[in-house]
Amino acid sequence: DFEKTGIPHIFAKNDSDLYFVQGYLQARDRLWEMDFFSRLAAGRLSEIFGKKTYPVDETFVQLRIPEAALASVQIMLNDPQTKLALESFANGVNFYINQLQSSDLPLEFKLLNYKPELWSPLKTALIAKFMAFSLSGSSKDLQLTRTRKLFNESDFNELFPEQYNYRERIISENHKWKSKSLNLKVPKATFMAELQNQKLKFEPHPGNGSNNWAVFAKKSSTGLPILSNDIHLDYSMPALWYQNQLITPGQNIYGASLVGAPGVIVGFSKKFAWGVTNASGDFMDWYEVKFHDPSHQKYLFEGNWKDIQTHEHLIFIKGEKPRKLILKDTHFGPLIFDDDQSPGINNIPHGLALRWSALKASNELKSLLKLNQAQLISACENGFEEYVAPSQNLICADSNGGVRIGEQGEFSRRYKGQGRFVSDGSTESHQWGEKIPQTELPFETNPARNFVFSANQQPMNKNYPHYLGPYYEPPFRAQRIHQILEEKASFTPEEIVEMQKDTFNKLAEKILPNLLSVLDKLNLAGLEKTALEELRKWNLENELNSVGASIFERLWGHLEYQIWENLIPDRINYLAPSQFITSEIIKHDLNSKWLGSKNLNFSQVLNESFSASIRDLEKIYGQNIHLWLWRKESIAKFNHLSRLPIFATHIESAGNRYNILANRTNHGPVWKMVVSLEPNFRAWAIYPGGQSSDIRSPHAKEFLKDWAESNLRAVQYLEQPSALSFKSVHFVGEK
Repeated sequence: DFEKTGIPHIFAKNDSDLYFVQGYLQARDRLWEMDFFSRLAAGRLSEIFGKKTYPVDETFVQLRIPEAALASVQIMLNDPQTKLALESFANGVNFYINQLQSSDLPLEFKLLNYKPELWSPLKTALIAKFMAFSLSGSSKDLQLTRTRKLFNESDFNELFPEQYNYRERIISENHKWKSKSLNLKVPKATFMAELQNQKLKFEPHPGNGSNNWAVFAKKSSTGLPILSNDIHLDYSMPALWYQNQLITPGQNIYGASLVGAPGVIVGFSKKFAWGVTNASGDFMDWYEVKFHDPSHQKYLFEGNWKDIQTHEHLIFIKGEKPRKLILKDTHFGPLIFDDDQSPGINNIPHGLALRWSALKASNELKSLLKLNQAQLISACENGFEEYVAPSQNLICADSNGGVRIGEQGEFSRRYKGQGRFVSDGSTESHQWGEKIPQTELPFETNPARNFVFSANQQPMNKNYPHYLGPYYEPPFRAQRIHQILEEKASFTPEEIVEMQKDTFNKLAEKILPNLLSVLDKLNLAGLEKTALEELRKWNLENELNSVGASIFERLWGHLEYQIWENLIPDRINYLAPSQFITSEIIKHDLNSKWLGSKNLNFSQVLNESFSASIRDLEKIYGQNIHLWLWRKESIAKFNHLSRLPIFATHIESAGNRYNILANRTNHGPVWKMVVSLEPNFRAWAIYPGGQSSDIRSPHAKEFLKDWAESNLRAVQYLEQPSALSFKSVHFVGEK
């Protein structure tokens, strides 16, 4: 059955038929997108786009993502459940491809002048590894290693602490842990990598984020769980997700599927719901290797020279001869960009060996298919033994009233701080230990506070016995979610839907009073004086028609940069203190040495930053301050994956990075969902662009408008085929 918006409800007699039809429909609606993502992960874009995408292709090849996908698909095909899902899905895709005429090809194939390849389980595995790269494929080790050399130990620890000091952790403050810390051997000497003169090419993208929370028992007006999830990724058209309902005798699940993969990634049934956020720990460790000679054929480890393993890889380029890469590997993992000549992408270090959990052969699909058939939260505790990457904060809720939140993924035992900096590749002491058992990862079931939540913040309290890494998002979204959930006695499902629209700025609430106290002492006049009054009366919301939001965001951007400008050589090869640490200093100590020294006068810097902000806004919008609306500053921009301008679009949307409504121009909520597991089951969802691969279609524009306004649509959850506002299509015959 199809809704008028194109959302399918697939009824099938068995799993094989179900995934066949799911593959067919995804291909019908998203074939070029599926082809694009599988090529991207395989390092094969240059076959279509030519040499301009070669740096992207080489980066994915250097990171060994194609090899990891190949190893993973072999494991997946050895499991009967995932083998059936992958092969049935591929058969459905290929059934669609084989009946396509050239004239019926999606427009992107015609514009780029090529035809789709047949689908295979390997292509699904490639897309899965691309997601692992998107969510865990960045690191700050190199930048932090360089930055450490700029400060003495005390100052460095103050500005770059391993843990932030706030109470809004994912796991309750008073949670007790049954497992105990191990006495892991810590190297006696601190290793300081040489790093030579390597330069990164791009500033790291701010961390991927998402929100999820659930209320239950006394916090829910229904007495049963209400679950919310909004997943934040880069904006793109077509959307990464595909909304559908999958029904067989063994399951009836609704939600968002990953384009190019069977099953549902996040979703719900009438008895069970789940949502995820990225677990922002440390998943990549980089090792400086000591080579025997300039040929880089041997490297030192524990006093012996070990052989570098090499193999060749060809990257084919449209209009040019193929380029041959000589890929090198150590026992840690791949040696990335050994020659340091390629331009690369993102913030990938060159000339270092990489240990990365996502390169392990794995079968995450097995865990996700178990969720699709789950009815109790126990499935979230027992069904993830094979799940490796990307690590996720998983909330599960069931209609019996149970709620569980836990971190899923593979972590190895490491001593505190291990892998935070570039490590010594010549010694055993920097290697990872054994896998931490799933039962010892951070989790909590039915806590006394009657809610659970995560927003990419630190997951555990100080008593947690294991070290998972230091890299977490600033806690402003988490603090706002926690504040609302803690202060309000009870929530209706509609109030949870409304909560996703929240634009209150916890960063501004924290520092603006002190900023105003300094600005009040300055002799401001004219437009600056008027702007100060707008800032003073701002309600701290990043609303579309707010002038104060525009002024504050510009001010914070200039101020945060100038505070550290004289101490941090650049923001690409070094790290500035996090925005949370900067806000802590401004909030608690305006007399801090970091705000007042021979290199910095805070009053002067704030004055200059405020003046620069006003000049920016005046230059763009003119002298009429009432035209400096946040709606003009927070336009959400959606580029097509092909980067063809004809398919690009944009739309006004409220919010900013540190609101619950986390729009930040090119990154934000790409799937929004609320599920109420009450007896009269209800659910709502929205995502930008909807099912269509063409933003110019009417339904795509409708979905985009509703998404921008956070108007979640009531879900039509079917238990049997319905003729009401639906179109039915029946698949019969041989596949």
